[in-house]
Amino acid sequence: MTHIEQLHSAGLFDTNAPRYTSYPPANHFGSGIGGARQAEWLRAVPDGAQVSLYLHIPFCKRLCWFCACRTQGTKTMRPVDSYVDTLLVEIDRQRALLPANVAMSRLHLGGGTPTILTPDVMARLLDRVFDRFDTGTGFEFSVEIDPTEASEPLLDTLISYGMNRASIGVQDFDPR
Repeated sequence: MTHIEQLHSAGLFDTNAPRYTSYPPANHFGSGIGGARQAEWLRAVPDGAQVSLYLHIPFCKRLCWFCACRTQGTKTMRPVDSYVDTLLVEIDRQRALLPANVAMSRLHLGGGTPTILTPDVMARLLDRVFDRFDTGTGFEFSVEIDPTEASEPLLDTLISYGMNRASIGVQDFDPR
């Protein structure tokens, strides 16, 4: 039996499923879940646990025709900088709900294009994250990188904060 036949026999192709970036998927959202319920869940995380953080940067300088991510194009950095300011507040709010001894096992910056941030703004964001969360055993720091929008100074900034994994989308090998 081939690999594809095994997947078929397991029922993998029998249903529509959300992309891996949609967790929980939108069909699990409802009016019964809100800020109070989320706060309960965060307070229930065991003391000493390790958590994963995902920071979504929903901006791109240009939208790709094939993209299905929640993002928007921008020609200026004003909305991006404003979003990061809001994200800094949200990091504080979420951290305050977790037990004191929770550590961060993984940090992932996704988007959109996280590499749209300038080195200074990226450093401000990462300063907040690493100030609020200790890193756990085997810490991983990954970033979705657009190779056309990742300056060397920005990559140096990410590396200086411990980035040890990257996701690079390659859509075309045509040099033009």
